[in-house]
Amino acid sequence: MDTEKKIVFVVMIIATFVFVVALSSLYVQTEVSAGNACGCAIPIWLFIPLLSSIGLLIGTLIYYLLRSGKQAETHQKAGFDVKEMASSFTKMLPQDEAAIVRLLIGNKGEMTQARLMKDSGYNKVKIHRIVKRLQLRGFVTKTKDRKINTIALREDIRKYLD
Repeated sequence: MDTEKKIVFVVMIIATFVFVVALSSLYVQTEVSAGNACGCAIPIWLFIPLLSSIGLLIGTLIYYLLRSGKQAETHQKAGFDVKEMASSFTKMLPQDEAAIVRLLIGNKGEMTQARLMKDSGYNKVKIHRIVKRLQLRGFVTKTKDRKINTIALREDIRKYLD
């Protein structure tokens, strides 16, 4: 459902709720003025919780209608692209760290430290220091399996790459 239709639907729901509240108030007023305060089909003391619960239900429905798919629509309108996100993300990092992150992104978020060294052209010590800085910032994790270190982007970052 596109945004304009959702807004029209929400306005219709709100208008209906206001109409129901107005009719209920008129009913209670006429019964009270006629002296039949206790003779209503629905006791007066139940009107407030009844209308409040209906209002809560309508508010939840409106929230659901307006919120559902909002992120997907935003990403589609903005032309969301993983490559653009990666480019924006790496612009915030120093050049050497950005190069490593780009390599990781290009390899589905995970590479061995030796492969990073080979593909980046940096020496072993430089790779170690860059990875350490990225670890301290919380961008990557380092897993050691005997003599092989695997460097991976954090899981919450990697989910956008799939």
